[in-house]
Amino acid sequence: MVVEDRTALPTLREREIPPSSGSDFLPLAHDAVAIERLQRREEEFHSVVETASDAIISVDARGLVGLWNQASQNIFGYTAAEMIGQSLSRIMPERFRADHQRGIHRLLESGEPRVIGKTFETVGLRKGGSEFPIELSLASWTVRNETYFTGIIRDISKRKEAERKQKESEQKYRQLFVEMKELAQKDPLTNLWNHRRITEQIEYEIERSSRGSHLFSIMMMDVDSFKPINDTYGHLVGDDVLLRVARTLEKQSRSVDSIGRYGGDEFLVILPYTNGEQAKNLAVSFSNVLQENGLQVDQDTPIPIRLSIGVATNPFDGSTAKDLISKADERMYRSKLSSRQVVATSVAEVCHYFNEEDPTLPVIHGLVEAVNAKDYYTKAHSDLVAKLSVALGKKIGLSTKQLDSLRTAGLLHDIGKIGIPDTILRKPGNLKIEEYEIIKQHPRLGVIMLNNATSQSKQTVDAILYHHERFDGSGYPRGLVGKAIPYLARIIAIADSYSAMVTDRPYRNAIGQDEALQYLNQQAGHLFDPELIPLFADCVRSSSCFPSE
Repeated sequence: MVVEDRTALPTLREREIPPSSGSDFLPLAHDAVAIERLQRREEEFHSVVETASDAIISVDARGLVGLWNQASQNIFGYTAAEMIGQSLSRIMPERFRADHQRGIHRLLESGEPRVIGKTFETVGLRKGGSEFPIELSLASWTVRNETYFTGIIRDISKRKEAERKQKESEQKYRQLFVEMKELAQKDPLTNLWNHRRITEQIEYEIERSSRGSHLFSIMMMDVDSFKPINDTYGHLVGDDVLLRVARTLEKQSRSVDSIGRYGGDEFLVILPYTNGEQAKNLAVSFSNVLQENGLQVDQDTPIPIRLSIGVATNPFDGSTAKDLISKADERMYRSKLSSRQVVATSVAEVCHYFNEEDPTLPVIHGLVEAVNAKDYYTKAHSDLVAKLSVALGKKIGLSTKQLDSLRTAGLLHDIGKIGIPDTILRKPGNLKIEEYEIIKQHPRLGVIMLNNATSQSKQTVDAILYHHERFDGSGYPRGLVGKAIPYLARIIAIADSYSAMVTDRPYRNAIGQDEALQYLNQQAGHLFDPELIPLFADCVRSSSCFPSE
């Protein structure tokens, strides 16, 4: 039964004051029908409180309990006789009691209802001393200037337990997903990354390299005479050979490297921040360790392990995973056929030029020849851009040092095309969007090549990097605007555009001098520096402006 302390809380007869004036209440109270109605409503109230599944507890401003229903006893363990007139703090953990008292005082003094009218979760204390989670909704009401509080409390132990189990289940399934994903990415024999995962990592490395402007290389390798080993000693010994290779690669590789079993007896290693020559040295080291140790089948049967290795370097040997793997695979078979340990990047002559501390003009021409090996148009174009740029530079009075930088930048502005696949560079038709995005990487690639090996001036490097910027900000790689574009880059941009128009291209025929100059004049202030265009036109029309051959 619901127990209510009539001294602690007003009865319903006191609470059921109709919304009319106080002077109307006395006649109504003496009316027998009204009294019966009040009694019936009070009985209904007690019946609702008694049958409620949630604890319903009322306290006065001192925190003393005045109402304690059967559900309160079921939840907290105290009978109504034990709680009526007692402090509500009996059912609160001790750490919450001080805050509870401060909250009541704050409400009584300021009327600030921080939790009144809200539902929140907290912790209750059972008679036996055990804590459990509860959901609490609070309300306050005033009768005759006395404030009372009523709380509806729900035991949410089962809900919290269900949430805990659900969370554990979700965590278990997340962990299972991670493990399954790991298994899906790993080769079951060697526990290295499998074919799909190592290929994805190359694509990621290409994207990361383009952002950070750094080189990386890959090594494709296979075990020589692996089939005879399988046929002679059996597949278990063959598996041991593959495991020996895998463990050696893991032990000898760096923390930044990625290793995968590409298929059968083929392995692939990704080497970030590594040029072709460095990758070749690492490959030789791997091969030597395996040859020295080999595999001991038994006391009298050593099996020598020899690797054939091909190296490809981004961006010189390709700008896609497919191109790099194809080039490394091709060189791996060249290594096998030629009995050479490692066949590395095909631009060794470029590496030779890069190792020069202070490239002279003949050396620079050698770099241009490396581009010419991929695209004949680039050589003639670069020569013309250099001549036009120096002519304009002389006309505007650049210093000898600036003219030297301008000449070098003109010759090397397309050096990054070494890293562009031939299929794109020589394509006769229009480029697809993704192909054009690859072409747009050539200024960055050129700078990567120069920064990794030469001591070119900042003026030269900036002219190469930004020669495709446009005066209105529509260019690349950074979208620089107006005079934020380096001065020499603005000169190269004009010469480069003019040369492209007056020279036959794979995808269109050349146009005449007048038509090309007319286009430049139309784009002055949009694509090109408007102050330089008239001076450039004068240079083109006056052969005396061109330097002697």
